[in-house]
Amino acid sequence: RVAGYEALVRWNHPERGLVSPAEFIALAEETSLIVPVGEYILRESIAVLVAMRAQGLDPLPFVSINVSPRQLREAGLIQALLDQLSAAGLPTSSVKLEITESQVFDYTRVSDVLVECRLAGIRVALDDFGTGYSNLSHLNALTFDTVKIDQAFAQNIDVSPKAMAMLEAIVSLVRAIGADALVEGIETQAQLDALTRLGVRYAQGYLIGKPLPLDQTLKSISHYQPPGRAEGASHKPSDP
Repeated sequence: RVAGYEALVRWNHPERGLVSPAEFIALAEETSLIVPVGEYILRESIAVLVAMRAQGLDPLPFVSINVSPRQLREAGLIQALLDQLSAAGLPTSSVKLEITESQVFDYTRVSDVLVECRLAGIRVALDDFGTGYSNLSHLNALTFDTVKIDQAFAQNIDVSPKAMAMLEAIVSLVRAIGADALVEGIETQAQLDALTRLGVRYAQGYLIGKPLPLDQTLKSISHYQPPGRAEGASHKPSDP
């Protein structure tokens, strides 16, 4: 069952076809084009929520939106989001922001954004925790509502006691700091069963739902269950 969705952006180039997000997002970050791209994703995500509401969903699911380090440096980011939500008549709980760990992590700015979000009722997740630039000091210095555990830790949990032990330790840590644990990369029922044995309520991956264009996503919302009764955490609609 689905509790929420994650907005994904895809670039279908007229000559090159689909361009990997790893390629064009990195370029957008370098050139500051990530700011208008991010604004576009915010607008489209809100439009998706409005479309879901028009189909009678009540309460609405949340849509998770990735926010880049470059976007976080933009003054007025959260207020602009609140203005758009207000104009659309949507609750702040219908949006969750995801902050990806990076080499340059501006604690002061991220902390300010987290405070703004908390006061406004917008939840924030730390994305891809456990690999790359992962740093326990992030969890010590900042308060997140959700910690998304990188898919690398889910790959062998159904067959490897070592992998299961590592994931269990990370989940225990996340719970100890008062955040929800979400495990990414769940692709098999055996992996989901292993999470169930750990008492993990939220999962994301192809078993829960593959990326879909908006029109197909809207057709799939009959599987949505209100928060609190969901086993799968995040289905991924693709941005057209």
